[in-house]
Amino acid sequence: MPVFGLKDQTFVRAIQNKFLLRYSVIIFDERGGVIGKSPGLTPDEVVRVAAEPAVVALKYAVNDLQAFGRAVASAVGRAELTWVCGTAERWAPFFFAVGAEGFTSGLVNVTAAPSRALLDAMRAGDRAAVRAVWLAILPFEELRARGGDGNNVAVVKEALRRLGRPAGPVRPPSSEVGAGERDEIEAVLRSFGLVGAAV
Repeated sequence: MPVFGLKDQTFVRAIQNKFLLRYSVIIFDERGGVIGKSPGLTPDEVVRVAAEPAVVALKYAVNDLQAFGRAVASAVGRAELTWVCGTAERWAPFFFAVGAEGFTSGLVNVTAAPSRALLDAMRAGDRAAVRAVWLAILPFEELRARGGDGNNVAVVKEALRRLGRPAGPVRPPSSEVGAGERDEIEAVLRSFGLVGAAV
Protein backbone atom coordinates (compact mmCIF):
# COMPACT_ATOMS: atom_id res chain seq x y z
CA MET A 1 0.00 0.00 0.00
CA PRO A 2 1.46 3.38 -0.94
CA VAL A 3 2.06 5.71 1.97
CA PHE A 4 3.61 9.12 1.79
CA GLY A 5 5.03 10.44 5.07
CA LEU A 6 5.85 14.03 5.90
CA LYS A 7 8.30 15.23 8.53
CA ASP A 8 9.25 18.88 8.94
CA GLN A 9 12.99 19.55 8.64
CA THR A 10 14.04 23.06 7.74
CA PHE A 11 17.27 22.12 5.93
CA VAL A 12 15.42 20.54 3.00
CA ARG A 13 15.36 22.80 -0.05
CA ALA A 14 12.42 23.38 -2.38
CA ILE A 15 14.35 21.96 -5.35
CA GLN A 16 14.71 18.64 -3.51
CA ASN A 17 10.96 18.55 -2.97
CA LYS A 18 10.25 19.21 -6.65
CA PHE A 19 12.63 16.40 -7.62
CA LEU A 20 11.02 14.06 -5.10
CA LEU A 21 7.54 14.80 -6.44
CA ARG A 22 8.63 14.05 -10.03
CA TYR A 23 10.48 10.92 -8.91
CA SER A 24 7.49 9.73 -6.88
CA VAL A 25 5.17 10.09 -9.86
CA ILE A 26 7.57 7.96 -11.94
CA ILE A 27 7.62 5.26 -9.27
CA PHE A 28 3.83 5.40 -8.89
CA ASP A 29 3.46 4.90 -12.64
CA GLU A 30 6.01 2.10 -12.95
CA ARG A 31 5.52 0.18 -9.70
CA GLY A 32 1.91 0.88 -8.80
CA GLY A 33 2.79 2.64 -5.54
CA VAL A 34 5.59 3.33 -3.14
CA ILE A 35 6.30 4.06 0.48
CA GLY A 36 7.83 7.51 0.42
CA LYS A 37 8.93 10.09 2.93
CA SER A 38 9.57 13.71 2.20
CA PRO A 39 10.62 16.26 4.78
CA GLY A 40 9.51 19.82 4.30
CA LEU A 41 6.84 19.57 1.61
CA THR A 42 4.71 22.69 1.35
CA PRO A 43 0.92 22.38 1.78
CA ASP A 44 0.52 22.84 -1.99
CA GLU A 45 2.96 19.99 -2.63
CA VAL A 46 1.06 17.78 -0.19
CA VAL A 47 -2.10 18.43 -2.20
CA ARG A 48 -0.23 17.47 -5.39
CA VAL A 49 0.92 14.19 -3.84
CA ALA A 50 -2.62 13.51 -2.57
CA ALA A 51 -3.95 13.94 -6.12
CA GLU A 52 -1.86 11.00 -7.37
CA PRO A 53 -4.23 8.05 -7.96
CA ALA A 54 -1.65 5.54 -6.71
CA VAL A 55 -1.48 7.21 -3.29
CA VAL A 56 -4.03 5.58 -0.99
CA ALA A 57 -2.80 6.93 2.36
CA LEU A 58 -0.97 10.03 3.49
CA LYS A 59 0.83 10.17 6.82
CA TYR A 60 1.17 13.80 7.92
CA ALA A 61 3.78 14.34 10.63
CA VAL A 62 3.86 18.13 10.86
CA ASN A 63 1.79 19.64 13.67
CA ASP A 64 0.24 22.36 11.54
CA LEU A 65 -3.46 21.62 11.83
CA GLN A 66 -4.55 24.44 9.53
CA ALA A 67 -2.29 23.25 6.72
CA PHE A 68 -3.39 19.65 7.31
CA GLY A 69 -7.08 20.63 7.28
CA ARG A 70 -6.63 22.58 4.06
CA ALA A 71 -4.84 19.64 2.44
CA VAL A 72 -7.64 17.24 3.41
CA ALA A 73 -10.29 19.67 2.16
CA SER A 74 -8.41 20.15 -1.11
CA ALA A 75 -8.30 16.42 -1.89
CA VAL A 76 -11.69 16.53 -3.59
CA GLY A 77 -12.68 13.41 -5.45
CA ARG A 78 -10.28 11.25 -3.38
CA ALA A 79 -12.73 9.71 -0.91
CA GLU A 80 -10.60 6.54 -0.85
CA LEU A 81 -7.53 8.47 0.37
CA THR A 82 -6.82 7.84 4.07
CA TRP A 83 -5.17 10.64 6.04
CA VAL A 84 -3.04 9.60 9.02
CA CYS A 85 -1.81 11.72 11.92
CA GLY A 86 1.93 11.00 11.95
CA THR A 87 2.63 12.44 15.39
CA ALA A 88 1.00 9.80 17.58
CA GLU A 89 -1.64 9.93 20.31
CA ARG A 90 -0.62 13.34 21.64
CA TRP A 91 -1.95 15.02 18.48
CA ALA A 92 -4.39 12.42 17.16
CA PRO A 93 -7.66 13.94 18.50
CA PHE A 94 -6.85 17.29 16.92
CA PHE A 95 -5.97 15.76 13.55
CA PHE A 96 -9.15 13.65 13.67
CA ALA A 97 -11.18 16.83 14.05
CA VAL A 98 -9.99 18.00 10.63
CA GLY A 99 -9.95 14.73 8.70
CA ALA A 100 -7.46 12.13 9.96
CA GLU A 101 -8.72 8.54 10.18
CA GLY A 102 -5.73 6.93 11.88
CA PHE A 103 -2.54 7.76 13.75
CA THR A 104 0.96 6.44 14.24
CA SER A 105 1.95 5.18 17.67
CA GLY A 106 5.04 4.35 19.67
CA LEU A 107 2.91 3.36 22.64
CA VAL A 108 1.44 0.33 20.83
CA ASN A 109 4.89 -1.29 21.03
CA VAL A 110 4.48 -1.21 24.81
CA THR A 111 0.72 -1.74 25.14
CA ALA A 112 -1.99 -1.47 22.50
CA ALA A 113 -5.03 -1.11 24.78
CA PRO A 114 -4.85 2.67 25.46
CA SER A 115 -4.17 3.47 21.80
CA ARG A 116 -7.03 1.23 20.68
CA ALA A 117 -9.35 2.84 23.23
CA LEU A 118 -8.44 6.28 21.88
CA LEU A 119 -9.06 5.21 18.29
CA ASP A 120 -12.41 3.62 19.19
CA ALA A 121 -13.53 6.72 21.11
CA MET A 122 -12.56 9.03 18.24
CA ARG A 123 -14.36 6.88 15.70
CA ALA A 124 -17.45 6.80 17.92
CA GLY A 125 -17.35 10.57 18.39
CA ASP A 126 -17.35 10.10 22.17
CA ARG A 127 -15.63 13.32 23.25
CA ALA A 128 -15.66 12.51 26.96
CA ALA A 129 -13.99 9.15 26.35
CA VAL A 130 -11.48 10.73 23.94
CA ARG A 131 -10.53 13.29 26.58
CA ALA A 132 -10.22 10.69 29.36
CA VAL A 133 -8.06 8.27 27.32
CA TRP A 134 -5.98 11.10 25.86
CA LEU A 135 -5.25 12.45 29.35
CA ALA A 136 -4.23 8.95 30.50
CA ILE A 137 -1.83 8.59 27.55
CA LEU A 138 -0.47 12.14 27.70
CA PRO A 139 2.28 11.57 30.34
CA PHE A 140 3.87 8.88 28.15
CA GLU A 141 3.66 11.08 25.07
CA GLU A 142 5.05 14.11 26.91
CA LEU A 143 8.05 12.03 27.98
CA ARG A 144 8.63 11.05 24.35
CA ALA A 145 8.35 14.69 23.23
CA ARG A 146 11.05 16.00 25.55
CA GLY A 147 14.14 17.49 24.00
CA GLY A 148 12.39 18.34 20.75
CA ASP A 149 11.22 14.73 20.36
CA GLY A 150 14.73 13.53 21.22
CA ASN A 151 13.23 11.05 23.70
CA ASN A 152 10.81 9.62 21.16
CA VAL A 153 12.47 6.22 20.70
CA ALA A 154 14.39 6.13 23.99
CA VAL A 155 11.21 6.24 26.10
CA VAL A 156 9.61 3.39 24.14
CA LYS A 157 12.75 1.25 24.43
CA GLU A 158 13.06 1.92 28.16
CA ALA A 159 9.39 1.05 28.70
CA LEU A 160 9.90 -2.23 26.83
CA ARG A 161 12.95 -3.04 28.97
CA ARG A 162 10.94 -2.33 32.14
CA LEU A 163 8.47 -4.95 30.94
CA GLY A 164 11.24 -7.47 30.33
CA ARG A 165 11.11 -7.23 26.55
CA PRO A 166 14.25 -6.87 24.41
CA ALA A 167 14.59 -3.42 22.93
CA GLY A 168 18.22 -2.90 21.93
CA PRO A 169 20.18 0.29 22.42
CA VAL A 170 19.13 3.73 21.24
CA ARG A 171 21.03 4.75 18.11
CA PRO A 172 23.09 7.98 18.07
CA PRO A 173 22.58 10.86 18.03
CA SER A 174 19.78 10.00 20.45
CA SER A 175 20.67 8.87 23.95
CA GLU A 176 19.13 6.71 26.64
CA VAL A 177 16.78 8.29 29.17
CA GLY A 178 18.11 9.45 32.55
CA ALA A 179 17.37 8.00 35.99
CA GLY A 180 14.58 10.50 36.69
CA GLU A 181 12.89 9.71 33.41
CA ARG A 182 13.17 5.98 34.11
CA ASP A 183 11.18 6.59 37.31
CA GLU A 184 8.57 8.55 35.33
CA ILE A 185 8.30 5.73 32.79
CA GLU A 186 7.80 3.27 35.65
CA ALA A 187 4.97 5.47 37.00
CA VAL A 188 3.30 5.59 33.58
CA LEU A 189 3.53 1.82 33.26
CA ARG A 190 1.90 1.49 36.68
CA SER A 191 -0.90 3.84 35.60
CA PHE A 192 -1.55 1.49 32.65
CA GLY A 193 -1.61 -1.47 35.05
CA LEU A 194 1.42 -3.02 33.39
CA VAL A 195 3.71 -3.16 36.45
CA GLY A 196 2.90 -3.30 40.17
CA ALA A 197 -0.07 -1.43 41.54
CA ALA A 198 -1.04 2.05 40.41
CA VAL A 199 0.09 4.72 42.83
